[in-house]
Amino acid sequence: KKLVAMRGDDRPGMKKAEPAGRDARGGRPDSRRDGGAGRPDSRGPRDGRGPGAAAPWRDEREQRGPRLGDAAFRAQRQAIEAAEASLRKLAAQAHGEVLTQLMTAWEQRDAEQMPTVQALGSRVNAANRSAWSAALSKPAVALPGETLLRLEMAAEVPTPAEHLSERRMLQLQLLTRRHAAAPSETWVDDVAGVLASAFDASAARRLQTVLKVLLKR
Repeated sequence: KKLVAMRGDDRPGMKKAEPAGRDARGGRPDSRRDGGAGRPDSRGPRDGRGPGAAAPWRDEREQRGPRLGDAAFRAQRQAIEAAEASLRKLAAQAHGEVLTQLMTAWEQRDAEQMPTVQALGSRVNAANRSAWSAALSKPAVALPGETLLRLEMAAEVPTPAEHLSERRMLQLQLLTRRHAAAPSETWVDDVAGVLASAFDASAARRLQTVLKVLLKR
């Protein structure tokens, strides 16, 4: 077959082009073509600080002030714990005074001695307090047998030994009442039922034990 054309550098007598050497570019491999300085020198310091300047995090640490020593830290922690314990003690005393005032109002059937709604806590609203006051304003009625048991179940507190069998029986009955309200949902009405009955020292102790839990939740 007749040869038509060949690559220019493959023709006889033609010298092949040699690749340019590294020295042909001139300068170091990492230097700029325009002869400018490298990246670190051209951009300067990143944070704009002069040589020998302190790092930003050191300035922030100095602004916070010195740390407390171990003895000072323990003393500060003990003071905080003592203050919190005092506040808890005062709150418990105030709570006990509220319950005592409520028991006195029940015993004397005097709605005027009923604690305020603020003193009773966030679990009791104005309507609940009005219902309790109304129960004290009426003549005493008989106390239903399961009222205190429902309150003890709502607060999850123990029942006196002489009433344990009655509590077990009530628990079985509640299992069959599928659509009936649970004791935890009716405790405000149950308290009103107790206050509507005649004062009894044993019932008062049980009611006070229940309210210590229910009014704090």
